[in-house]
Amino acid sequence: GQAYPEKFQRLILVPIREVVARWTAFDLAHPPTDPFTINWLEVRLAKLGAAQAVLYAILQYIDDSLASTLNDTPEGLLESRGEAHGRIYDEVMAEAGIALAPEPKRADTTGEVEGLGVCVDAVGGTASYPVSKAERLRQFILQVIADCDEEGEGGGKVSKDSLESLVGKEKWLAHLAPQVARHLASAHSVVRSPCPVDRVKPPKGLAADQQQVLQVLDSD
Repeated sequence: GQAYPEKFQRLILVPIREVVARWTAFDLAHPPTDPFTINWLEVRLAKLGAAQAVLYAILQYIDDSLASTLNDTPEGLLESRGEAHGRIYDEVMAEAGIALAPEPKRADTTGEVEGLGVCVDAVGGTASYPVSKAERLRQFILQVIADCDEEGEGGGKVSKDSLESLVGKEKWLAHLAPQVARHLASAHSVVRSPCPVDRVKPPKGLAADQQQVLQVLDSD
């Protein structure tokens, strides 16, 4: 049957917890032996505690999973830890009857990895908004600002549907740049408006707020 996103989010956590349990069991049975990985674990244990002193991380957003793992090769095995974790993930999802994308994105890298709308640099310890998405969001914001201009093609009216989509993207951006959140109230007021028509006159602060979001997006 069908499930709304919020319900699916809760349901998918059941197999995800099983994935984590099996990853943990695998890693306990195949502890790292190379000095780099051992040192990495010791540093995490000292800084973050036992709960974070693990060889993997996984995030779940509705039907998208973003996972990372140290990709050493345990002694006595022909597969790397990352390959084993990927195999275990596939096995659990198959047991749960969850179909995966034909070609899940997996990469062995020491650089940046993009997933769930975030670009993560595991080596540098940073997270950023992907350049390709940033440019599309930038054009979206510029269009809304232009629509706010009474002398422009939009006639000083904005689309509630478009703003709802824009706010969703900007809320995701706010995970990486929290200062964005305080500039979303004016857009929220339009989205929540009971007015039955789609194109409405925006509040005075909307264009200025979106300009502030644009500045954050264009900054480093």
